[in-house]
Amino acid sequence: MSIESIDAGGVAQELSEKFKDLAVGDVSVSVSVNEKIPQKPHELTEGRKYGDCYIFDYQKFKKGASRPGSENDVARLKHDFTALNFNVYDYLNLTKGETLNALKEAAKKDHSQSKYFVCCFLTHGEEGKLLMFDKFINIDDILKCFSRSSCETLKGKPKIFIFQACRGSCCEEGVPIDSTDFGSVKDNPDDLDFLIVYSTYEGKVSFKTKDPLGSKNNHGSYFIDELCRTLEQFSDELDLLQILTIVNYRVAYLFETQKTKNEKYRSKKQMPSFTSRLRTEVKFNRKIRMFESLHTQYFDYRRRKTSSGLKSTEKPLEDKKIYIIQKPKRIMFLSLLNTRKNFESDLTYSASNLWSSVASKGYQREEKRNWSEKELMVFLKEVAGRDFSSTDCLICFIACKVKGDYLCDVKENTFLMQQIVEQFTGEKCPTLVQKPKIFIFMLSSPARKSWWPCVSAESTDGDSSSSMIPVHADILETAITFEKSWQLEGVTEKFCNIFGGESSEDFLSQLTRMNEELVKDYGFYSPSNNNLATFCVNSTLTKTLILNNTKCKNN
Repeated sequence: MSIESIDAGGVAQELSEKFKDLAVGDVSVSVSVNEKIPQKPHELTEGRKYGDCYIFDYQKFKKGASRPGSENDVARLKHDFTALNFNVYDYLNLTKGETLNALKEAAKKDHSQSKYFVCCFLTHGEEGKLLMFDKFINIDDILKCFSRSSCETLKGKPKIFIFQACRGSCCEEGVPIDSTDFGSVKDNPDDLDFLIVYSTYEGKVSFKTKDPLGSKNNHGSYFIDELCRTLEQFSDELDLLQILTIVNYRVAYLFETQKTKNEKYRSKKQMPSFTSRLRTEVKFNRKIRMFESLHTQYFDYRRRKTSSGLKSTEKPLEDKKIYIIQKPKRIMFLSLLNTRKNFESDLTYSASNLWSSVASKGYQREEKRNWSEKELMVFLKEVAGRDFSSTDCLICFIACKVKGDYLCDVKENTFLMQQIVEQFTGEKCPTLVQKPKIFIFMLSSPARKSWWPCVSAESTDGDSSSSMIPVHADILETAITFEKSWQLEGVTEKFCNIFGGESSEDFLSQLTRMNEELVKDYGFYSPSNNNLATFCVNSTLTKTLILNNTKCKNN
């Protein structure tokens, strides 16, 4: 797609007058590309520092539109991660070679006393790669620098990557409310303990301010504003996945483009997502002060123009919401199994145990076995068209073989995982809008590639509204590949405990703990070339999901 910036929004005249002449220069202090990153072991002693945070900002390019206002995102990220007790290093407009050198130097450091590692990128891009000053860099190459084999001292520690960038040229549509798929990176057992945070859903545009009057009132991006605002409000109380879920909610419900010369970008939404291979929770346990500037005042002003935004600004705790699961019988469990030539007896046995677990809880249940792609799509279309007004949650369990990046039907024909997920989005399944939709993919004969979202980038602007939510909101996808029957049995046992148990713990926390048990007890992510059992969780959930929270009330 073109990397020219898009004038897709615009600030109302009153805002232009109120916030005129607010543009600032480059407020970031960049590390010279020729200067080796200093080792500061004294900063990491006595638990005073959580670790390092790197911020790579790209505002000017050899070929491509500039990204004015990004320096405001950098300033806020620096404030927050410094306050969260990280050593913060930031870079501006590096070439591809300089970026790789900086990443490799960061990986060479001794992180043995660090608890976490954070790396942020703000730039343009295309699918699977990001634009540096001169050329593109593959996301694979960024992550590879910090894999278990490349960075021994970060082994077993959460590695958090934040991408403020579009992931395609399409806009996220909205669906009225009552007042997924994954990208690809080569499968690698080294890729463990990563958390990837994206400003938007795969294939979709990500929005930032752009002044149509040309007066340089570029305040930054909506996602970074909500990410930092939420960190500042909840970093002492919640773990990072809970914080990101609130960010999902705020961007999904409070942002919508309206005023734009280009109809293509009018009344569009944005849906952040995060992809986790974590095995432990990330919690900062530090209260940090709110970052205040003329640019944050702009975002606050925008929020206050709607009733939901005003409520979010004045009563932020009310954005910490829980999905309403009134009773187990209002959960729909849909089982889609291809057992033929696919661990047939073991999969049948494991699926039977899982079926018994959800039956004991009283879930609604339906099953379809040994389907062709055509049969499956017809079936899913019929299911999605049903009235789910009396259903609070959908759980779709899919077990089949895979080839490369594709699922296999009973005839060995291949199709994309996204084709299943998309059947239950937006107006295709209107009675599940605002309700959690969980997709669990149990994949045998591990894929040549695994499902990491890929990034591409552009920027634009918009106004907020609360009458629509993004089509891809409230989705959780879990992709688990296995090679051995005992791994299949282990995973199924874990899900039996989650769905059939009595725990009131939130679902994401249960999955994170399950990941640790799969690595420890079932050989997932073993460095052995003969074992490529992996897991990956992708979430656009906007509220906390507690399957056994039958007494929760709407908040």
